[in-house]
Amino acid sequence: MAPQRPRHHSRYHCPLRSSQARSNFAAFMAFVLSVPAKALEGPKSYHPDCEAQVNVQIQLQLYASYVYKSMAVYCNCFTVALSHFSPFFLRRSQHWRGGAEKLIWMQNKRGGRVLFQDILEPNTNDWHGSVQVVECAIHLENNLRKSFLLLHRLAAEKADPELCDFILTHYLNPQLAVLKNLEECLITLREMRTLRESVENYFHRLNLDDDDSGGSNKEN
Repeated sequence: MAPQRPRHHSRYHCPLRSSQARSNFAAFMAFVLSVPAKALEGPKSYHPDCEAQVNVQIQLQLYASYVYKSMAVYCNCFTVALSHFSPFFLRRSQHWRGGAEKLIWMQNKRGGRVLFQDILEPNTNDWHGSVQVVECAIHLENNLRKSFLLLHRLAAEKADPELCDFILTHYLNPQLAVLKNLEECLITLREMRTLRESVENYFHRLNLDDDDSGGSNKEN
């Protein structure tokens, strides 16, 4: 009986970190930021820089909703067997779409102009297992958080307490629990993968030992 080689798991990288994704995102950001602030200027109490950054944040949330929907569909595929992950990602998709709508109505209420653009298409062909999907979800949430912190800092610099409170209440504070849960989930998944590999290697060695001893023990 030929010895079996231990399994090695390929390392897949988050598609959101690929050069193509970064290039597309850079082009999107360059277009949004190229819009003159004066063209978006609303009432004097609402600074045009804040208004422009809110438009960027709206697009980021719609993109996040799109990516999470892709994750939910992937996990629900019968060939993947990760259907228990799908409801969570679907809820995050709905959450960020709803978050974008909140910003849209806030922008409209403050007298600002909402700038709608095309949403970047996520790379739906590069999901590979639960660990990689959760890693990408954490990466996506962290990118959103960094952008929200930037918007909150800008609102503070422009003396806009209303916008500061809106960002803290509806986005930054609630997101902390989600990030904590995702990070704990990732730790558990990595431990399970390591344990599974250890068990596979153990039984592989056990089978080899049985083969060797079986060939040497003979009845007299």
